[in-house]
Amino acid sequence: MHAKIYALVESDKFKNFILWVIIINGITMGLETYPAIFYKH
Repeated sequence: MHAKIYALVESDKFKNFILWVIIINGITMGLETYPAIFYKH
């Protein structure tokens, strides 16, 4: 079981997915700090 989890976490697809989650989260947080966009929705 540990080998499967390790293989998943070390895979390039998983790393790219996590990277995109972090990037999208950063963009979202940045947009929330901009009042014109935040109060529009």
